[in-house]
Amino acid sequence: MKKPLPLAVLIASFVLTVFAGPARADEPTRVFGACTDDERIRFADTFPAEEKSWANSVIADKMGGPEIFRVGFRLGQSKVSWDVREMGEYLKARAYFREGLIHLAYQMFQTQLITPLQQGVPTFGRVAALECMLKIQRDFPTLGFGHAMIPNLINYMKRPDLDSLAKEDLAKALVIRMKEVVNTWDEKEANAIVAALGNMPGYSVYAQALMNQRNGQYAKAIPLWERIVEGGELPSLFAEDRDTLTILYARDLYEAKKYDKSADILRRVPRDSNYLAQALSDLSWALLQANKRREAIGAAFNIQKSLLTRVYAPEAPLVASIALHEMCQYARALKNAVFFKKKYYPVLIWYNKLTPSQREHPYGLLTTALRKKGGVPNLVLLEWLRSPEYRAYQLEANLLFDEKKAAYVLYSQRVNAAKGAAWLKEWKTPMPKFYNEVAPRQRQVAKNMNAVLTFLTNRIAKQVAKMAENVQLLEVEIFDHAGEDMVWRNVNPEYQAWLNDQPEEKRQKDLYWEWGSMPTDPKSIDEIWEDELGWTIGSVQDECKNKEKYREEKFGGKAGKSQAALPGGAPDPAKQ
Repeated sequence: MKKPLPLAVLIASFVLTVFAGPARADEPTRVFGACTDDERIRFADTFPAEEKSWANSVIADKMGGPEIFRVGFRLGQSKVSWDVREMGEYLKARAYFREGLIHLAYQMFQTQLITPLQQGVPTFGRVAALECMLKIQRDFPTLGFGHAMIPNLINYMKRPDLDSLAKEDLAKALVIRMKEVVNTWDEKEANAIVAALGNMPGYSVYAQALMNQRNGQYAKAIPLWERIVEGGELPSLFAEDRDTLTILYARDLYEAKKYDKSADILRRVPRDSNYLAQALSDLSWALLQANKRREAIGAAFNIQKSLLTRVYAPEAPLVASIALHEMCQYARALKNAVFFKKKYYPVLIWYNKLTPSQREHPYGLLTTALRKKGGVPNLVLLEWLRSPEYRAYQLEANLLFDEKKAAYVLYSQRVNAAKGAAWLKEWKTPMPKFYNEVAPRQRQVAKNMNAVLTFLTNRIAKQVAKMAENVQLLEVEIFDHAGEDMVWRNVNPEYQAWLNDQPEEKRQKDLYWEWGSMPTDPKSIDEIWEDELGWTIGSVQDECKNKEKYREEKFGGKAGKSQAALPGGAPDPAKQ
């Protein structure tokens, strides 16, 4: 015999039904705001009244997990209608979510979506499950949408009975899956996702842009990135991706040799972005390729003259050194090379001292460093901590600790129910198995964290080694040309007096920042505030142009050039 629900629950359910408004005859049952504090249910007219009051009681009483499961179990056994059973299956998974057993809830929601849908069976429970999974995925990005679910999600997109909000939820899930596919790359699945999204505003463009980017089809990706970054077609769910997509857009423009446009797009990255240093480094390259050397120097100096010097960006000193060298500013160019060596050579020294075990299991090094026991260069440590992949796995590791405790408490908890109640047995059945699986799951998460950190460490070491080799080659060229410059100045002793007599260049103050002397020690950080960082132009004179002008004035024509030309002057980048 079923235990009757209290009168207060029935009254509350009546109030909720009135508040939500009566459903029209053509409106099916629908859960809104699934797994949130604002969750509510719109019932179809055909939904039985008694079962409706049970489902409403879940929201009205803010029930705990066992009570929600009890209601879901009752509804799931109903022989009245498919709507009732669909609601029951959703509520049973929702019960585990309420108690913080996120992995268990996620598995049950996933099962709902994978289970084949029979003809005439409603989809509102599956749509609610999908909404819950989207919420979980936002909080714990490692719990994505696996390959097994995608065929069903694609099929759901074709159903005429789904409203626009449900199809938007499906589109969100498919784009999230596309972001996963891009890393592992399955071209067949990627094409299926793009085809399923059709012309859905924003989502289709995002998925196609990711696929074209992955295939190296920059000409196809650029107009799509333009619509997302400049046209505002990025769906609100993915607003946090804006800075990374802006950088991807700029890099595709760079590959297409549209350097000025690439620089303009990189300037869209805000100053408080976690990716500002990356944007500044890319910006310096784009400006250098566009022959805007002073602008390139200004962008690079941002990373060398502020708190950003703590961030890993090894290419910035190299770009500044190249630009200064091309402007015949040999002393300053050499300072940038020295700055690079002092800042990044310790990283190579540290990496070369690591044992094979430490290289394969750097998570232990990270935890030791976080306990302020050192052992890892700050540049590497900060790059590890800034990694979105590492942070996602760390969130899951923390979640597993909490879930293990919750599973133990819930399993041992006394519940007010008839002895041997079927719903109570089903509620507790998965908990011991899950409790025993936590340790293996934690080991797998730790393995994944080590894999991410190992990849980052190897990438850093390879990049720094490559940059170090380039800096050494550049130093040789700088010394060579600096020697020739000294000879030229001795041959032309009146040059300095001529230079002092030249009128001062008129400049827009808001475009220039007087950075002062370039430090050679990365530990010396000037007090430069966030609002002073950005797209400044280096206050540096182009000595190559000054010498050219001097030769023209003193000797005139090509004949004079040969008399006073620098025998191996700074290379012309346009001819390289």
